[in-house]
Formats: sequence, C-alpha cells, structure tokens
Amino acid sequence: MRTLGERVVIARKAKGMTQGQVAMAAGMTQTMLSRIERGEAQSTKDIVSLAGALGVRPEWLDREEGEMYAPMERSRGIKEALDEVASAVARSDPLIRDDVYRFINLYIKNPSPKIADVLKTMVNV
Repeated sequence: MRTLGERVVIARKAKGMTQGQVAMAAGMTQTMLSRIERGEAQSTKDIVSLAGALGVRPEWLDREEGEMYAPMERSRGIKEALDEVASAVARSDPLIRDDVYRFINLYIKNPSPKIADVLKTMVNV
C-alpha cells in the first residue's frame, strides 16, 4: 500500500498540477502539501478538499480504498447528448455543420466503436 504522500504525488502528476496549484485549490499552504508528499505528514484534516482539488475520491486518497476516480455518472444517454450537440451546431458555422451531422449520424448508427474509428469512417466515406 502506498503512503498518502505517494498517492498525492500520483494524483497531482496525473492532473498536471504543481504543488502550488493543488495547495491553493485545496485551501492549504504549499509547505503543508510538500510535507504530505514527502511523508512528513501521514494524514490531514483537509483530505476531502485535497481530494477535490486533485479530482480523486477521498477514500482512495486517504486509505487507498476503491478506485482512484469516481465512475462517470450517466445522467442521460448518448443520443440525448448528441441531440444537444446537434442543436448547438445548427446555430454554428455552416462550413462545419455537415461534417458534424455526418459524425453524429454515424455514431448513433453504431455507437460501439471508438471516436477515432468513426472519424476514419467519415474520411473514407
């Protein structure tokens, strides 16, 4: 099991943030964050705000329990999300509108491939 400091470093680097940025977002000093990362502090009362600043689950950061990131919530289906995008595109630049509509239609017809595969299909159509 990794230490709190090791988990903080992993999460900070994954997010591409500096110690100063994380400390400011978590409402703590950079000195305190540095002490945590170096293993000089094995716990912090600010674990929830630190996890929030790093975009990870507090349980993972504190005790390495469960997954690092919370599962993405699906509040709506892909079709509804793409309908919203299509509506926004309809009000946008006519030069890109047709390509975006083709992309959306291809994806709705076969939602299982990766986005890159759908784009390759568009180029070859």
